[in-house]
Amino acid sequence: MAAQAQPGSLAADGAAALGERNVGVGQSVDGSALVSGDGNQINQTHTVNHYYGLPETQPAPTRKDRNEKTLINAVWTEVDDRLRQSLHNAILIRLDMAEQRSQVNRPWDSELRTADQKAKTLAPGTPVAEVFDRRDVGGKLLVLGNPGAGKTTTMLDLAATLVQRANGDPEEPIPVMVNLSSWQNANQPFADWLLKELKLKYGVSQKLGQTWLSEKKLLPLLDGLNELPPARQEPAVQGINTWLQSDTGAPRLLVCSRLEEYELYASKLDLNGAICLSPLTDEQLNGYLVSLKMTHLWETLQHDDDLLALVRTPLLLSVSILANDDLDRAQWSRLQTTQERLDYLLDAYIGRRLHEPVKSKAYPPGKQPTARQTRHWLVWLAKQLQAQSEDEFLIEKMQPTMLASRKQKIIVGLIVGLIGGDEPITLVENFDLSFSRFARKSFFRELGQWLIVGLIVGLIVGLIVGL
Repeated sequence: MAAQAQPGSLAADGAAALGERNVGVGQSVDGSALVSGDGNQINQTHTVNHYYGLPETQPAPTRKDRNEKTLINAVWTEVDDRLRQSLHNAILIRLDMAEQRSQVNRPWDSELRTADQKAKTLAPGTPVAEVFDRRDVGGKLLVLGNPGAGKTTTMLDLAATLVQRANGDPEEPIPVMVNLSSWQNANQPFADWLLKELKLKYGVSQKLGQTWLSEKKLLPLLDGLNELPPARQEPAVQGINTWLQSDTGAPRLLVCSRLEEYELYASKLDLNGAICLSPLTDEQLNGYLVSLKMTHLWETLQHDDDLLALVRTPLLLSVSILANDDLDRAQWSRLQTTQERLDYLLDAYIGRRLHEPVKSKAYPPGKQPTARQTRHWLVWLAKQLQAQSEDEFLIEKMQPTMLASRKQKIIVGLIVGLIGGDEPITLVENFDLSFSRFARKSFFRELGQWLIVGLIVGLIVGLIVGL
């Protein structure tokens, strides 16, 4: 999927007020393709007014304000980056989808019983945006699938289309992508959690976020329902349904979840449509591997039904293809079980990625981390995310409590105390502070005074925090 146009004018904007803070966009959007290879093209589209009695020619739309432009730019950058880094981009096969209307509670189902509630396979190559836009779905869609089936990538594909619409039409809501795995508090209403996530991820103040929700300017795309603890998953479904019926509930919403977990819930989401991503067929696998001149891999898979079942997902197929050159055929032939082959396959893939050259300006030549160091810190980071029931790492959530040694905590405690006491550290990656001339003058005048106080108070508080 290649992007035809990007919100390039947004990257040229200077400082923009985001809620109660002045910020400037720190990352611009380049002009390269968003996603390539699936033979489709994202085109800018506009909403159609379906209300009767209105004139056919509508007035020219008003421009989005600077806050909205800043958010659009941030979402676009996120979608662009995540799609580029997605393993699924190595697989240029459009996944088949099947409708499963019985998985959701459509508001009219209690009054109008349809004769056919069975799953229906959609036409091959159907874009998710086409289903999302259908009149009977009305922008309220559930995406289901097995692990690694491509649910998140499907969400990103939709987000790419929606963010272009938001940039081209001021009446279109802005898509925001949040992961439900952080909604741990059962007593926290969904709207409160969403506002907190918007502030943490996009820097949107609570006041502005509340306004946007009330004015229906946001379109939440929710991933990771099944990544909540099992006891929290169905209450989360109920919480989302409650929010949809409230004054701030969004008229359009997308939710992604694993099929197996979702089918266990007694409560279903109050959405209008559901699709399930289908596993790759033998014909798709064979045709694709033959086109890559990997017939030997297809022959190997045919002799292991369990491994073949795993590779029917884009994630495992990507891993298999990328690790193919590092597989020892003799050693592979000696492996007895499916689990042994899967472990060997994953180890080969991890080894390949760890030994790829690091291309980053953060490291001077010859100072790049070794594969062993990278693996160590990735394991550490994975444990931190697991302990916090998270699957998405945000630099803003780095806190001194994550440090292991007493010495590290003391050093960071001193620094934290120096710059203002024992408040949690808030880091901003995508936005840089931007001061007016008056604010800058006042800031530097006060800075000297606060440094003196900080040296005294910070030493005391820092030692307490560190210890």
